[in-house]
Amino acid sequence: MDVNDISLHFQNLSDEKKGRFLVNFKILLELAQDAMALRGPYRFVLDSNIIMRLEDFERESFQEGLLAIMLFFDFYKKQSQFQADLIVTPVVFYEFFRLQNVSNLKEYWAKFQSIRSLIEDKLGAEVLFDNLDTFENTEHYINCIEHDSNLIKERLLEIENDDFRYDFIRPPGGVMGAVRKDGLIEVAPISAADHLYEDIDTHYFHPHYVALFLKDHMAHKLSTNPDNNLVIAQKYDDEYLLREVVHLDKKGRVKGLADIELLWKGNVRNQFNSQSRGNYHPASIPLTVDTNLFLSLKKMSGYGVASDPIIGGEDPDIMKAKLESSFDDANRRMERAKVQQIEFVESSHEYLNSISSKLEKKENV
Repeated sequence: MDVNDISLHFQNLSDEKKGRFLVNFKILLELAQDAMALRGPYRFVLDSNIIMRLEDFERESFQEGLLAIMLFFDFYKKQSQFQADLIVTPVVFYEFFRLQNVSNLKEYWAKFQSIRSLIEDKLGAEVLFDNLDTFENTEHYINCIEHDSNLIKERLLEIENDDFRYDFIRPPGGVMGAVRKDGLIEVAPISAADHLYEDIDTHYFHPHYVALFLKDHMAHKLSTNPDNNLVIAQKYDDEYLLREVVHLDKKGRVKGLADIELLWKGNVRNQFNSQSRGNYHPASIPLTVDTNLFLSLKKMSGYGVASDPIIGGEDPDIMKAKLESSFDDANRRMERAKVQQIEFVESSHEYLNSISSKLEKKENV
C-alpha cells in the first residue's frame, strides 16, 4: 500500500479516527527515534497488535491502526539512517493464534506459513523468527509461556480478591518512604507494593518485568482502598499505566503477554546499558500501537553512562584507568546517540513534509 492508497483510505475515516491515526503513527515514529540512541544492528520486534491489524488488510477494513502501520513502513523503506529485521517472538506467535499451542508438526507448519505470509505480503519485507524454527522449539517455548500465564493469572486473581489494608504512615525500616516531621515515614503505593510483593517462578518472561506489571495492580488496589491512611491518594491516579496493559479479559485470560516481553527486551535504558564498552547487543525496536505500553516504554527511554565504582585506597593508576575508560565510553556512545537521533528527526521531518498534502482533512463536497 503506497502513500496515495493510504491517503485515499485516510479521507474515509471519521475525524476521531483520523486523530487516532496520527497518534498511532507518532507512537511508531517515537519508538524508532528513541531506539536511535542505540548502536545497531537493529530489529523491529512486532507486537501482536501490529500483526493482527494486518489481518484487517485481508478483510479490506482500512482502519486507523492499519493505516498508521502502513505509513510507518512506507517511511522506513524511504529513509536511509538504519536497516532493521522484522522479528516474531514465541509469545507474539502464541498471542496471534489466540493463545493456542501447536499440537503437531503439521499444525505448526501451517501456522508458521500463515503468519509469515501475512507479514511479508502486507509489509513487503522478510520476517525472521526467534526460536520458532522447529515444532519442538515452538512447543517448548509456548509451554513455558503458558506456565507463566497461569502463574500471572493466579496472582492477578489474588490481587483482585485482596482488599490490601496497609499502614502508609509507619516507623522507618523495611520499606522506603518520605520522612515526616514527626519522625515517621510516608510510603508511596508502589513502594508498599514492592514491600508486599512475592516473586513468582517464571520460565519464559523475566521475573523483574512480570513483577513491574503485578506491582502496578497491587499499588492501584492499595491506593484506592478508602480504609488505608494514604495522605493524598489522588496524586497517584495517573501512575498505573502497566495495569492497563496486562490484565484479565472478560473470559479470564491474561491479556498483554507480549507486552511484558516488549517492555523487557525493548526498553532503551536496559539496552543502552547492555551496549556499554562496545559490548555486542543488537538493538530491539518495539513496534506497538498500544498507548499505555508506549507511555511505559517512554519512561524507560532515558539513558546515561556511569563509571566503575572508585574505591578509596585503590592504586592511582587503577582509578585513572577506570575514569578514562568510563569517559571514553561515555563520549563515544553519547555522541553517537545524539547524531543518530538528530539524523532520524531530520529524515522523519523531510518525509512528513513530502506527504503532508496527502493527509490533509478534506471537506465533503
